[in-house]
Amino acid sequence: MEVSFQKTDALTVLIKVRLKEADYQDRIDKKIKEIARNAHISGFRPGKVPPAIIRNRYGKSIKMEQVISLSEEAMQNCLRENNFSPLLKPLLQDPAEQPDWLHQSDFEFSYEVGLKPEVQLSVGKNITVRKPIFSPPTEEELDKHIQELRYRYASSKEIEEVADSPNVFIKFKVVTVDGMPIYIPTSLASEEKLPFFTENNYLVGVANLYQDLGEHKELFIGKKVGEQITVDIREIFPTDEQIGRFFPLFPKESLPLVRGKFIMTIQAIFERQLPELNEDFFELVFGNSQEIKEESAFREQLRQIKQREIELAQKRAMVEDFKNQLLEAHPFLLPDEFIKRWLKVHANYTPQEVENNYEYFSRDLRLEMILNKLLKDRNIQVEREDLIQVLKEIAVSNLLQERRYGAIQYEELFALSLLNNSEKKQLADYTKYAKLSKLLEACMEEITIVEYVPQFK
Repeated sequence: MEVSFQKTDALTVLIKVRLKEADYQDRIDKKIKEIARNAHISGFRPGKVPPAIIRNRYGKSIKMEQVISLSEEAMQNCLRENNFSPLLKPLLQDPAEQPDWLHQSDFEFSYEVGLKPEVQLSVGKNITVRKPIFSPPTEEELDKHIQELRYRYASSKEIEEVADSPNVFIKFKVVTVDGMPIYIPTSLASEEKLPFFTENNYLVGVANLYQDLGEHKELFIGKKVGEQITVDIREIFPTDEQIGRFFPLFPKESLPLVRGKFIMTIQAIFERQLPELNEDFFELVFGNSQEIKEESAFREQLRQIKQREIELAQKRAMVEDFKNQLLEAHPFLLPDEFIKRWLKVHANYTPQEVENNYEYFSRDLRLEMILNKLLKDRNIQVEREDLIQVLKEIAVSNLLQERRYGAIQYEELFALSLLNNSEKKQLADYTKYAKLSKLLEACMEEITIVEYVPQFK
């Protein structure tokens, strides 16, 4: 066996492995005997299959397996003996001619290896992390939030006529005033058109009396189911956006065609019923885990929820800033051309996909190297409990955003669900966040923290 290497540049090495039959024949013979002892082949007792039968049937595949395995072992030994640290899995270069596995006895393999660069890390006052300071909610903001929750848990009932109320919604049947259809293309790529706004193919729209009908609401107040209003639809809904809200399933590209006089027939009238601020409503919002009987206790619970939301948002912002600062402070080079070739082979990227994704991928590699070295230098272990804590924070953030406050008591179950059901790449991202979070916590006394008040537009 001959193993040689050549550094093609500062961060790339080419390893060549040459094998002769004497190097791998013993491995093949041993494998054939092992298979023969366990093989079940018709006409032979178990364990009594002659090795020659195995060689005739499976010799080629066994030879391939053992030769490639030996070659990879030799390449890995070369890496260890010369203190080469591979950045990614080595690339086996395509041979000039494909091996003749049945008759060939000498083989040569070439491996291209991208190496990790030597990195000098410095984490101290040179790393500046910005800490956002959020104000606690005002009474006015709590009032607004409570109103949003009342809308979220509102019910509705049908009423006989349109009342002057912002909680009234009207369902209309809409046709053209002259009964002539408006023809709409079935798709952008097709010339076929379908007729709409006729008695046989009318459209249904739903509008809120105040939000959608606005200054024209007087036309509808007092009307009952079955009554009709004839209008120029662009006077009621001047923009395509408003038309689109009224007809949400209508093709967006065809909205400009909807114009002229229409008959709007009232099919149903609904009034939104906002829940009262009582124990039933408090339980709807927080579940039965919280025994809230008074509005004051309800508002206090909302303050605590908002405080947790603030703390999570603050931590996310600081971890993200810490990540960016680590990358900016350590702009070391990578074996770029090797990585691009690696992406084509192992990620099946097209050349265009390589160019589009390379900056993100290389940034991710650099971050992983920085994190692993800093954690190792500080003897910090990221355990399963650390990952679970991060997943709990993610779960709670999602529940807060969705206003599912009653489900927060089950945050650990949501975290375990994320752990068990996330795809491999997503789980790797969660793990990276856990590393950043734990490292930031350990470095808080070393780095520079600058507080600021976010400006929201």
